[in-house]
Amino acid sequence: MGNSLDALLLKDKSTLISSNVSWKIFRINSSGEKETYLEDPELVGIRDMMLSKDNKIYFVQDALYERINDSTIIITTRPKRAMSIDSLKNINFEFELPDKKSSYSLLSVRAENPLYAGNRSQLGGQLKIVENSQKGKKQTGIDFFVSDFLENRIYDVRKDSSMYSVDIFKENLVAPPVAIKTDNQGNLYVLTSPLLNPDTTIVSQEPMILSIDSTRVATPIYSFSSENFDFSGPEYFEEGLSGRFSRLFSCSMNLFETDIDVAFFITLSHNGKLLKLEATKP
Repeated sequence: MGNSLDALLLKDKSTLISSNVSWKIFRINSSGEKETYLEDPELVGIRDMMLSKDNKIYFVQDALYERINDSTIIITTRPKRAMSIDSLKNINFEFELPDKKSSYSLLSVRAENPLYAGNRSQLGGQLKIVENSQKGKKQTGIDFFVSDFLENRIYDVRKDSSMYSVDIFKENLVAPPVAIKTDNQGNLYVLTSPLLNPDTTIVSQEPMILSIDSTRVATPIYSFSSENFDFSGPEYFEEGLSGRFSRLFSCSMNLFETDIDVAFFITLSHNGKLLKLEATKP
């Protein structure tokens, strides 16, 4: 997708707003006053932000590419990656993410960016990052999960001192992941994209929520009604291993839980709807 916004609520009840096409993060305080929280050319390409248990802000970013002499040759100038911002607003590199995508519909970085002007990122790229629960960390050693929509993968990330390891946790899901969350037990919940019939905009498989436990078994716990999804009008589609999907479909998901139940609040950017659903924990 083109301009993608993300919002992060901080402990002081202020909200940070980022955009993948901007290199600024904005802050809105609890009184509604707005300011530029941080500005740096390295911030361009943010897709998702989260506040960690150690009070650092983590964010994941698109890869950036450059065409060679306007040819079809494309080189990676900056990989997909995770960064962090500490309490002093220092921007720190955390870890890289794999990038094996072979075809690109590219979105240009604006010329005003002093570092990456002329570079491009993937249209429709969606990356999400969540921190594992304390129980999940003890059971598996996994500190973070990162989902990659265009790769149809979820990565697990382990941190040992200052060293990270990034491995494939789950790939070739029933449909590409658009949002992820964890519960207190360490279960990972994945919201998948709708799949479409070939050469049409008719939904052949509705989005669903999968629960993935520490043994990496994926269990569907909810399937949406296709009436929530209207794919008429201009679209960008891609053929994946599981079927045809829209690169302009995106969602955000929040999770609230009790000991036995979990509730999801899901926003659909495609039609502006806010959905709530409840399910029993697996």
